[in-house]
Amino acid sequence: MSTLRSIFSFFKKKLTFFVITLIVLTVSFTGLQVWHFYFADNQKFDRLCTELAGDFFSSDAFTLAFLFEDAPQADVPLPVYDRKTYLQEASHDHLSELRTIDVDRLSEENALFYDILLDYFTRHAKDCDFLYLDQPLSPTGGVQTNLPVLLAEFPITDKNDICLYLDILKAIPEYLNGLGEYEKDRKAAGILMPTDSVNQVISQCDRMCSADGYELFMDGFSNHLDQVSDLSEPEKELFESECDRIITTMIFPAYEKLGDTLLLLREEGVDEKGLFYSGHTDYYEYLMSLKTGSDKSVAEIEKMLEERFRVLASDFNSSLSKISESTDIPQPDIMTGTPEEILNCLKARMRPLFPPLPKEVTCSIHCVPDCLLNYTAPAYYFTPQADNYHNNSIYINEQDITDDLSLFTTLAHEGYPGHMLQSTYFLANEKAKITSSSPALTPTDKCAMRMAMNYIGYVEGWAMYVELLSYDYAASAKDPVNDLSQKYCTLMKLSRELKICLYCMLDIRVHYHGDEAKDLVPYLNNIGIRDDESINAIYSYLINEPATYASYYVGFLELLDCKSLYQKYCGKAGVPYSDRAFHEFYLKCGPCSFSHLRKRIMAFVPD
Repeated sequence: MSTLRSIFSFFKKKLTFFVITLIVLTVSFTGLQVWHFYFADNQKFDRLCTELAGDFFSSDAFTLAFLFEDAPQADVPLPVYDRKTYLQEASHDHLSELRTIDVDRLSEENALFYDILLDYFTRHAKDCDFLYLDQPLSPTGGVQTNLPVLLAEFPITDKNDICLYLDILKAIPEYLNGLGEYEKDRKAAGILMPTDSVNQVISQCDRMCSADGYELFMDGFSNHLDQVSDLSEPEKELFESECDRIITTMIFPAYEKLGDTLLLLREEGVDEKGLFYSGHTDYYEYLMSLKTGSDKSVAEIEKMLEERFRVLASDFNSSLSKISESTDIPQPDIMTGTPEEILNCLKARMRPLFPPLPKEVTCSIHCVPDCLLNYTAPAYYFTPQADNYHNNSIYINEQDITDDLSLFTTLAHEGYPGHMLQSTYFLANEKAKITSSSPALTPTDKCAMRMAMNYIGYVEGWAMYVELLSYDYAASAKDPVNDLSQKYCTLMKLSRELKICLYCMLDIRVHYHGDEAKDLVPYLNNIGIRDDESINAIYSYLINEPATYASYYVGFLELLDCKSLYQKYCGKAGVPYSDRAFHEFYLKCGPCSFSHLRKRIMAFVPD
């Protein structure tokens, strides 16, 4: 009996041990499953994002200085073209890496970022199909003329920055030489720049080697020296002497060499024609996707533009007739003042519709220096660094902005509630978030990645939207709401939108249907553009900047569509709608495609 009891006791202990072991293993296995479900994919995504950040952020000091105030260590002063690296980067398949991650297992924050990355890499999936079609030496805004403009805004606070700036200047010869090598590879790939375009770029290179070019580089550097308070006069003279040496003995010969390279590569009789004639309408479709952030086909975009144009033309004629009915037409009374005063006026008048600028955001408004007037846009805003959005700069080209209404609407586009509000509001909002990202990918890095993705349709669509809206606020406050000045502003608003809409339509005509300059004449005549010089200038710009107008105007139309969708979903959900609520929602989402924005709307306002 005792033996049986002993045997029973032995097996009971064994059974107990087995049950406990089974429970422990079951709990452990379940725990591993739970860990895998909730954490493994998030950690994998965080690691991938950290790796991607290295690809998004160029390793050169010049680019990093514009992205970060506290910039990471750079490998080189300037990015230099290298064929092997260029081909490797174009063929890198990030899309496959992303698709190994189960988005349903990601946190809400990571899932949103995943969707943006998935959209971005899907749009760039055909990069390797369009090698060498990008034209960095465009005569209408290529790097050969933009470089000194960017250097003039290079962030400098101390002597170390000055030394870095001089190192960048010393690297310009290698940088320009790389551009020459890129053009050689373009020609080897069968891609020829139009003869007139080559001649213009060569002429621009020659000008950079002249007194004008010297002034461009030297004045920009002297202005930087004035910003560093602890420099003695002897130190300033020493730095200026070194800059002079670099410009005259290194930069000038480099521009001459680039011009000579282009001269040797030039082919006579290559006409300015759209992508249709080179058999690259598929590249145009690709550009439209990248530059607008729209999922619509070119045919769908063209139909949308044509319908909008018909409505605008009708509204313009109606508005014009109302003004023509007035027997005594006084000079329109438009808001005037210094750029700073007008910017403050915009903040006051449009604040009911838009959030205020984040606290401590400042803006300095500059006139473009005389030596830069021929090389810059009518106005431009420098996107702030991801970790320092408080200091902002707007430049006004007085050569192009010549009337009060243009100055008012331009400051709305570039400043408030345009690019400056857009950038600073997004960055401030992201900084305030409690992020679940891994420490390796900081909120600053994520913001910088979002900026580097360059969803230009989202960015310029917003600026176009608020610019057109600002016409309604430009009449002097002294006048009645419905007076002639307001009617004049409405007419000018319709005129502005008509032109941009038409330019987008002509862009499609040129690059997708094969229209030439002579084919544009009837369209341009209808909006009052009749002289050959203006028509040829517009055609040349369209040839050299495909889909650029679309980034503004198609982005604007997509924004309007998202606004309607937001309003619709608010109505379905019984949520109060306001324009300001939509504006804040749009700005908080940050740069993205419009398909992503629509997903956010449908998730934010439940059906």
